[in-house]
Amino acid sequence: MGVQEIQYDDTHQHLHEQIEKALNKDSAAMKEALTAAITAHNREHELNRIAHEREHELNDKALNKAEQSMDKRLEGMNEFREQLNSQTATFVNRETFERYTKESDVKIDAALLALTDKWDTISKSLVNRHDSDFNSLAGEIQAEREIRKSFEGSVNTWKWLASFLGASGVAGVIYLFINTST
Repeated sequence: MGVQEIQYDDTHQHLHEQIEKALNKDSAAMKEALTAAITAHNREHELNRIAHEREHELNDKALNKAEQSMDKRLEGMNEFREQLNSQTATFVNRETFERYTKESDVKIDAALLALTDKWDTISKSLVNRHDSDFNSLAGEIQAEREIRKSFEGSVNTWKWLASFLGASGVAGVIYLFINTST
């Protein structure tokens, strides 16, 4: 029993003792007053008990609501934690990432080197082809120039012959050409 309960019990006991003393007296008015006091005291005591029980009920309800609320919050936090754990399980660790990037760098460097070699081969091939085409074209141009010179020489020869022989002389030469070839 706590200090307060002892005091309450002592006060309560003291009140009962006073009531007993008053009841032992023969006075009817006193008995009536005491009976009214006892009834009032018992009613107050009953109201206090009911209020006390109600207070416990309300406290229990409040605790239950607080507990339910806390459970919901903890449930939400646990779901969030599970999501984070699930998400982090899909993350790559630093060691794996660094190894992958080094391997990728090596592969990229090898691919760039292969592309550079291929480019060099293709560009050399194109240069050689260009040079070959250029030399071939230059030869064709030179041959065309030679044909042109020879043609210009023939034309010049005919011009000279026409100017030397005249129109009738050229016609005679052409006539000889035609008759000798048949």
